[in-house]
Amino acid sequence: MLTPLDLHGKKFDKEFRGYNSKDVDEFFAQVVKDFERLYQDNIELKEALERASTKLEYFEQMEATMHNTLAIAQETAEEVKQSGKKQVELMTKESEIERQKLLTETENSCRKMTTDTENYCKKVTAETETKCSQMIADAEKKVRTAEAAYQEQVKQANTHRNHMRTLLEGQLELMRKAEKENF
Repeated sequence: MLTPLDLHGKKFDKEFRGYNSKDVDEFFAQVVKDFERLYQDNIELKEALERASTKLEYFEQMEATMHNTLAIAQETAEEVKQSGKKQVELMTKESEIERQKLLTETENSCRKMTTDTENYCKKVTAETETKCSQMIADAEKKVRTAEAAYQEQVKQANTHRNHMRTLLEGQLELMRKAEKENF
């Protein structure tokens, strides 16, 4: 490809009856000037095209990277979702196992407490019945002793009364005799 310098440095041989050299030189100068401008524009356009191509390539790579990133993010999100779902299921199962374990422990503890309470109640009831039976027996013994003492006192009172009656009757008889003798 010709450059503006090639055109600028180009010389033609002169021949007899040729073109007006001044017009050719002026025209040729105009062509060189226009060619320089076009050549420079072409270089600038190529550079602009290259920059645009570089940017396009960069943006295409960025787009590809973004698509890959988006795909990876979607896969990761799906994996996280599945992992979360599995963790929830696992936690639910573990919670159910723990709940069942606590329920069993609570039931066993309640049964033991009920058994212990029943045994304690039976023991207290037996001890209470034994003490009550002993207290009743002691009270009955005291009642019998008190009755015997009462009967003894009644007997003694009757004996004493009879004795007093006999004495009084004797005294009364003596008084009657003395009265009869005095009158």
